[in-house]
Amino acid sequence: RTRWCLRYSRARGTTRATMNHARVKVGDRLPDATMWTLEGADKVVEVSVGELLRGKRAIIFAVPGPFTPACSRVHLPSFQRDRAALAAKGVAEVACVAVNDAFVMNAWARQSAKEHARGAAGGGDAALADTGGVRMLADPNLEFTRAIGMELDARARGLGWRSKRYMLIVDDGVVTSVTVDEQKLSDGTCSGGALSVLSKL
Repeated sequence: RTRWCLRYSRARGTTRATMNHARVKVGDRLPDATMWTLEGADKVVEVSVGELLRGKRAIIFAVPGPFTPACSRVHLPSFQRDRAALAAKGVAEVACVAVNDAFVMNAWARQSAKEHARGAAGGGDAALADTGGVRMLADPNLEFTRAIGMELDARARGLGWRSKRYMLIVDDGVVTSVTVDEQKLSDGTCSGGALSVLSKL
């Protein structure tokens, strides 16, 4: 059972609910955390998870880091190439999460789209055409990552705190499928690509 607690934010002067550190599971409603994305060339904007997912079927997948070998070779490109197939299955939103900043996330997605997803559909959102139809969400403070229990301590490998590789299928903010890739960061493999999602939709 997911436990919730109320925390008072001194900076914002508001009280909000946050999920405890238990790993997210099927049936949970995702916390309305704040992440960040890049609009245009240089405008970093906040993204409310609750608002982004409201009324939509969505896929959220996370990677330990942009430009890392397995994530660049397999993980992100698979979702960019298969974005149209996912849309045909009713997926309105595909988002990639990493513990990094919005500029790095956007640069990685644009490079990947040029290399791996030429001609791929942007999922109907023209703003996502340059990123291969995938919305890149930066979680630099681990607000979302820790709230769903997916943080990864990679300090011993010089990477600091990161996110595990995982994939969530979400309907109107409620999790209907959870896949966590427990492979080691150093083994260069990745088992959570778009093909594995299509079989679950």
